[in-house]
Amino acid sequence: MVEHVNTDEARINQLAGQCDEYACSMLALQSPVARELRTIVTAIKAAERIERMGDLVKHVTAIARLRHPESAVPPQLADQFADMARCRGRQTSATVHRRAQWGRLGRFGPRR
Repeated sequence: MVEHVNTDEARINQLAGQCDEYACSMLALQSPVARELRTIVTAIKAAERIERMGDLVKHVTAIARLRHPESAVPPQLADQFADMARCRGRQTSATVHRRAQWGRLGRFGPRR
């Protein structure tokens, strides 16, 4: 599993770099208006945050590997971590659903 995480983390870094390059080329070549500019800046920030999350996942897997076969989570915090995992799963599902809807609306979503 750790090898899988390391591979995914490298891919996330690659995709974040591509997102930055694409956003910069759009800024340079498309002369976006305010709404489009906000969307591009948001995409840049999101890619940066996703890359940091990938780095964190790599760090967490390294800790889990060091503590294996014991749990890396102290017993008194196990319930809180389980709650956080369930919450994160719901947030991820909602984000994927919104992203799927946004993709059907066109390049920058509906005009107001």
